[in-house]
Amino acid sequence: MSNLSLKPSYLVLATVILSGCAIGPDYQKAPEVTPEELPSWQFDNDAAQAGTSMATLNWQSFYQDPALQRFIQQALDNNIDLKIASERVYRAQIGLVESDSQFLPNFDLTFDADREKTSKALTSDPKIDNEFKLTANVSWELDLWGKLRRSNEADIANLQAMQADFYGSRISLIAQVAELYYKIQDAQNQIQLTNNNILARERSKRITELRHQQGIISGLDVSQSNVELMQEKLKLPALHNSLNSSMYQLSILLDQSPKKLEIPARNPNNLDRESLPVGLPSELLKRRPDVISQERKLHAATAAIGVAQADYFPNISLVGNFGAKSLEIDDLLDDAEYWEIGADISMPLFNWGTTTANVDKVTSEYREAILNYRKAIFVSFRESAEAIENVDKNRTEYYLKRDLLSATNEYLRIANLRYSNGVIGYIDVLDAQRNQAKSQQDFSSAAESLQTSFVGLYKALGGGWDAAGYQQALNNVEDIDSAVEQQSNVINNQMPVVPQTAEMPEN
Repeated sequence: MSNLSLKPSYLVLATVILSGCAIGPDYQKAPEVTPEELPSWQFDNDAAQAGTSMATLNWQSFYQDPALQRFIQQALDNNIDLKIASERVYRAQIGLVESDSQFLPNFDLTFDADREKTSKALTSDPKIDNEFKLTANVSWELDLWGKLRRSNEADIANLQAMQADFYGSRISLIAQVAELYYKIQDAQNQIQLTNNNILARERSKRITELRHQQGIISGLDVSQSNVELMQEKLKLPALHNSLNSSMYQLSILLDQSPKKLEIPARNPNNLDRESLPVGLPSELLKRRPDVISQERKLHAATAAIGVAQADYFPNISLVGNFGAKSLEIDDLLDDAEYWEIGADISMPLFNWGTTTANVDKVTSEYREAILNYRKAIFVSFRESAEAIENVDKNRTEYYLKRDLLSATNEYLRIANLRYSNGVIGYIDVLDAQRNQAKSQQDFSSAAESLQTSFVGLYKALGGGWDAAGYQQALNNVEDIDSAVEQQSNVINNQMPVVPQTAEMPEN
């Protein structure tokens, strides 16, 4: 390292001339996936058409059940995992402050006090000397090759990726709460149906016992009715276990005791949603947080190439020391000033390929980032298509099982009448009861599956956050010089100030 005394005007002129340079590739918009590369079913589905997507609805508009809304809001306020994710974003925001400070001079103040005795081996007149020094030190690394700018660019992109990941976690949390809510309601309904069936089996058992005592039927019918009763009772332990498990899972998401959870019974009306527009596949890329995150990471990987390539060139820093030095502390502020100004230049000569290896490494990471971005796109299209098909399948099964339930109800009614008139045996009644009970439980499960499929579609389309506002904030960053200010706006408008994680932006 050398220390060169240069005139400040020359250094400023050189800085202005070279500051426009930035080593490494400029980030280009991520490569688009062409329609030819996508599976055909992305475009054949009737739901995938131009228009407003259901994902643009905020979650309060999509989930209109007041009780479910309260649980979702409670999860957004209290969920531990979401708070952890928020803390990570907050640390990244603080780290950006450190990244921004690289462009500015560093100032520090030092005070030294030394007392030295001269060795008798060096002089015949040894003495004790004091030295006091008060110094203000200034250093400023010149970003001639754009290394600092590329580093800051990567930091901003990584922060934006982390923010997108945060919103991905938020979307997943909303979906988890909704799915558990519907699962609990179904378990409660299944238990109620089973209890009703147990009461019906107990009534049938009493009737068969009376008819047996009257000699109308054999003891076989009594045994059969008792078997049916026991089989229904055996369903309850598993149903209660499933209910308790779901309650515990929901309580963890809400950070609340399961004993305090009050889940209302499922409303049998309005289980289906007639219109569910999903919009065009191209719009999906602007809404999915995981796709946005991978695109931001690709930007960061691009900037990292410039950071690595800048190591081929010298680092230049302006340095200055301004202060006072004296032998007596009383004289420190009396004509004891001194100053020194110069430049430090360092440049690697032989490092045995370390710089080249680092450039190759970050270039490989850049290629991997492209692949991860493309993979995220394909995954988003696959999940959205599967979610659409799942809604169609579950809707069809829901209506078929509803019709089947109506048919088994009628079958049981007729069977009871024919049995009362002695036309058929009790085994035929038991068969009708089994069919009707199974149809009731299957229909309840179909309703839960249909509701859950809506949750999956809303999640797959990226619903539940202000994606449009986030994209607008990203698009406003036209160059790296304005990126810091724009990113500050993103932080203030999009992210909660920890620990106020409840203050979440909505559509």
